[in-house]
Amino acid sequence: MTRHVLGVQVSEPGAATSRIRPRTGSSTEVEGTVPSLRGPVSILVRRSEDAHTTRVTVPPNSRAVVEVEIGGADPTAYRVKGITPGGAGRVPVESFTDLTGTVLRTGPVGSGTTEVRRTDS
Repeated sequence: MTRHVLGVQVSEPGAATSRIRPRTGSSTEVEGTVPSLRGPVSILVRRSEDAHTTRVTVPPNSRAVVEVEIGGADPTAYRVKGITPGGAGRVPVESFTDLTGTVLRTGPVGSGTTEVRRTDS
Protein backbone atom coordinates (compact mmCIF):
# COMPACT_ATOMS: atom_id res chain seq x y z
CA MET A 1 0.00 0.00 0.00
CA THR A 2 2.73 2.48 0.98
CA ARG A 3 4.71 1.83 -2.18
CA HIS A 4 1.59 2.43 -4.29
CA VAL A 5 0.49 5.67 -2.60
CA LEU A 6 4.02 7.07 -2.36
CA GLY A 7 4.71 5.80 -5.87
CA VAL A 8 8.28 4.49 -5.56
CA GLN A 9 9.28 2.05 -8.31
CA VAL A 10 12.84 0.84 -8.74
CA SER A 11 13.77 1.15 -12.41
CA GLU A 12 17.40 -0.08 -12.44
CA PRO A 13 19.13 -3.01 -10.72
CA GLY A 14 20.38 -2.32 -7.22
CA ALA A 15 17.98 0.62 -6.85
CA ALA A 16 20.41 2.86 -8.73
CA THR A 17 17.44 4.70 -10.29
CA SER A 18 13.82 4.96 -9.21
CA ARG A 19 10.67 6.45 -10.67
CA ILE A 20 8.65 8.28 -8.03
CA ARG A 21 5.04 9.19 -8.77
CA PRO A 22 2.89 9.69 -5.67
CA ARG A 23 -0.74 8.60 -6.13
CA THR A 24 -2.40 10.56 -3.35
CA GLY A 25 -5.94 10.82 -4.73
CA SER A 26 -7.94 13.41 -2.81
CA SER A 27 -5.63 13.35 0.25
CA THR A 28 -4.32 16.78 1.19
CA GLU A 29 -1.22 15.51 2.99
CA VAL A 30 0.76 12.31 2.59
CA GLU A 31 4.17 11.58 4.06
CA GLY A 32 6.20 8.40 4.24
CA THR A 33 9.41 6.53 3.64
CA VAL A 34 10.06 3.52 1.44
CA PRO A 35 13.19 1.42 2.05
CA SER A 36 15.52 0.71 -0.86
CA LEU A 37 18.82 -1.13 -1.22
CA ARG A 38 20.65 2.23 -1.16
CA GLY A 39 18.73 3.74 1.73
CA PRO A 40 15.34 5.26 2.49
CA VAL A 41 13.36 7.24 -0.11
CA SER A 42 11.22 9.88 1.63
CA ILE A 43 8.17 11.55 0.10
CA LEU A 44 6.00 14.42 1.33
CA VAL A 45 2.98 15.73 -0.58
CA ARG A 46 0.91 18.70 0.66
CA ARG A 47 -1.99 20.15 -1.30
CA SER A 48 -4.48 22.92 -0.73
CA GLU A 49 -6.44 25.23 -3.01
CA ASP A 50 -3.59 27.74 -3.17
CA ALA A 51 -0.49 25.53 -2.88
CA HIS A 52 0.92 22.15 -3.91
CA THR A 53 4.27 20.82 -2.71
CA THR A 54 5.93 17.50 -3.45
CA ARG A 55 9.26 16.89 -1.69
CA VAL A 56 11.33 13.78 -2.41
CA THR A 57 14.59 12.78 -0.73
CA VAL A 58 16.71 10.26 -2.63
CA PRO A 59 19.47 8.30 -0.83
CA PRO A 60 23.20 8.63 -1.62
CA ASN A 61 24.54 7.10 -4.83
CA SER A 62 21.14 6.95 -6.48
CA ARG A 63 18.93 9.04 -8.71
CA ALA A 64 15.27 9.36 -9.56
CA VAL A 65 12.72 10.67 -12.00
CA VAL A 66 9.97 12.44 -10.06
CA GLU A 67 6.49 12.70 -11.58
CA VAL A 68 3.87 14.98 -10.01
CA GLU A 69 0.22 14.73 -11.02
CA ILE A 70 -1.05 18.33 -11.27
CA GLY A 71 -4.46 17.72 -12.86
CA GLY A 72 -5.66 20.83 -14.67
CA ALA A 73 -3.12 23.21 -13.10
CA ASP A 74 -0.78 25.30 -15.25
CA PRO A 75 2.65 23.58 -15.46
CA THR A 76 4.41 26.96 -15.72
CA ALA A 77 3.17 27.84 -12.20
CA TYR A 78 5.44 25.15 -10.70
CA ARG A 79 9.04 25.66 -9.57
CA VAL A 80 11.60 22.90 -9.09
CA LYS A 81 14.52 22.92 -6.68
CA GLY A 82 16.81 19.94 -7.05
CA ILE A 83 20.23 18.67 -8.02
CA THR A 84 21.10 16.79 -11.19
CA PRO A 85 23.20 13.64 -10.90
CA GLY A 86 26.75 14.95 -10.67
CA GLY A 87 25.49 18.44 -9.71
CA ALA A 88 25.93 20.03 -13.15
CA GLY A 89 23.22 21.98 -14.96
CA ARG A 90 19.53 22.43 -14.35
CA VAL A 91 17.11 19.66 -13.54
CA PRO A 92 15.09 18.84 -16.69
CA VAL A 93 11.33 19.39 -16.39
CA GLU A 94 8.67 18.47 -18.94
CA SER A 95 4.92 18.08 -18.83
CA PHE A 96 2.68 15.51 -20.48
CA THR A 97 -0.94 14.45 -20.28
CA ASP A 98 -2.31 11.05 -19.35
CA LEU A 99 -5.55 9.73 -17.83
CA THR A 100 -4.91 11.63 -14.56
CA GLY A 101 -4.50 14.99 -16.33
CA THR A 102 -1.26 16.93 -16.60
CA VAL A 103 1.88 15.40 -15.11
CA LEU A 104 5.22 17.15 -14.49
CA ARG A 105 8.22 14.90 -15.05
CA THR A 106 11.34 16.12 -13.26
CA GLY A 107 14.75 14.62 -13.63
CA PRO A 108 16.70 12.65 -13.43
CA VAL A 109 17.60 14.15 -10.07
CA GLY A 110 20.52 13.10 -7.93
CA SER A 111 20.87 12.25 -4.26
CA GLY A 112 19.35 14.69 -1.81
CA THR A 113 16.06 16.57 -1.70
CA THR A 114 14.04 17.71 -4.70
CA GLU A 115 11.03 19.97 -4.29
CA VAL A 116 8.29 20.67 -6.84
CA ARG A 117 6.12 23.56 -5.66
CA ARG A 118 3.22 25.75 -6.74
CA THR A 119 2.02 28.67 -4.68
CA ASP A 120 -0.75 30.96 -5.88
CA SER A 121 0.00 34.58 -5.10
